[in-house]
Amino acid sequence: MRGIAGAIALCIATLAIACSGPEDGGPASIATADAPTAPPPAYTPIPTRVVRLQTPIRGPEVKPTPTPEVLTEGEGYVEVASDEYYNAFPGLARLPDGALLTVYRKGRLHYTDRGWIVSRRSADGGRTWTDELVVAEHPRLDLRDPNVALLADGALIVNYFEYDGDARSTTPDGLKVAHSFDGGMTWGEPVSVGVSSRTATSAPVVPLPNGEILLAYYGSYGGAPSAFVIRSSDGGMRWGQESIIGHGYADGKPYQEPNLLLLEDGRILASLRSDGGVPTIHTSVSKDMGKTWSQPKPAFKGSGTPSLALLDSGRIVSIYRSRIGRNYGLPALRVSSDDGAVWTIDRGETVIDKRDGPMMYATPLQMPDGSIAVVYGMEDGPKRSEIRFRRLAETRE
Repeated sequence: MRGIAGAIALCIATLAIACSGPEDGGPASIATADAPTAPPPAYTPIPTRVVRLQTPIRGPEVKPTPTPEVLTEGEGYVEVASDEYYNAFPGLARLPDGALLTVYRKGRLHYTDRGWIVSRRSADGGRTWTDELVVAEHPRLDLRDPNVALLADGALIVNYFEYDGDARSTTPDGLKVAHSFDGGMTWGEPVSVGVSSRTATSAPVVPLPNGEILLAYYGSYGGAPSAFVIRSSDGGMRWGQESIIGHGYADGKPYQEPNLLLLEDGRILASLRSDGGVPTIHTSVSKDMGKTWSQPKPAFKGSGTPSLALLDSGRIVSIYRSRIGRNYGLPALRVSSDDGAVWTIDRGETVIDKRDGPMMYATPLQMPDGSIAVVYGMEDGPKRSEIRFRRLAETRE
């Protein structure tokens, strides 16, 4: 539960960071960060293996699964955090020196305990990761759903929300941000975003061309979960000018966990989780830098926070928790080639990891070589979840 009150042709390819499973079909071998070796050479592309991801289709006609447009290579992944804690809800940023920085929540349970926020860094494209550094902690409250973004001045900003496990509720004035001005080595004291009601956030801030940054959040409005944005003009020290993306009560839909993406033409795309009835990801668009938003409309079946990334090709990828047949609960990916108007159909969604689950959120990020780095959480029990990393490749036709 990550709520408020209690709530792209696609192929699969593996880069050299991932280890293929044994030929007998047993579990994949895992490249871990616990036994560092000499730095490997820069990876080079390897041939793509086309995989047909069939999902159950009922009826007299069985249609073939569409050929994907984004690839994962093999079945391997890198373990970023694989201890006996509940590691989940990761964010990812690429630093000016090329290093990757991930932040995530660490705790004993999915919720109700006191979780804290930690970070790890990779200087070799995600093959190995440093030990954890604490970003933020609280003596009593659970700090949840951290995300990280790089601002234009080189500062890093982490955003998260506070949850009171005893009260089973988010806290008033619980939206927080923290800054680092040394590449994530140290972090300043948390800054309140200043929303007095009980709200939450599950997506990174988005820097705008005018120097402002937007933070998407959600909370009860008129008696139903609704999605909002708030802005800052000083790098996240002070916040204001809220606007609503989706009014849950008016639409009869519980809008949660909004994500934002700045499009090439200056519009902003929002993706919203809505688990009422059939869990469905909705989208909305702003043409005025987030001040007003179009009526949210259904985009595709799915749940969990629908993270977004804009590729150099102009395609958009979204990673979310599948709600389709045997893929249910797994990390799935869909693509849009028209700024989020139309997405991959249900039987064409690509699952990026089938081991364990459900998926505890993901963040994609395109690398300079064109590959797509993804960090994600995978639960394998009520008291344990791993942070995993893999890279995807985009097909070009």
